[in-house]
Amino acid sequence: MALGNYEYSYFGMSSYIMKRNSQGSVMGRQVHSTSHLRIVIFGASDDGRAFLQHVKPLTLLGLAEIVAFSDNDSRITGRDIDGVKIIPPDQIVKCDYDYIVVTPIFFDEIFRQLTSLG
Repeated sequence: MALGNYEYSYFGMSSYIMKRNSQGSVMGRQVHSTSHLRIVIFGASDDGRAFLQHVKPLTLLGLAEIVAFSDNDSRITGRDIDGVKIIPPDQIVKCDYDYIVVTPIFFDEIFRQLTSLG
């Protein structure tokens, strides 16, 4: 489903994937034509950790890379989960990613937050 510059779809475990648009640009950056996907996981809770475990085989095969976790909880930003740094949402724009996977149930609020950040 397309919404603004994002396409998104439901992905089990109450997760949503926000993908760059078909022109290859979201927030003024280009999608790279690489053989692996660069993913930011929004939500460092149990669902985010579960998603990481589901894609871990893809990371081991070099087909995916988890660039960062992002979370609104300032008490956990700066920490890491399995070696992946937790960053505040406003730092996502500095990341080189292809997809944002939103794992909390508050997708609509988080979608509005992310699009307002650019």
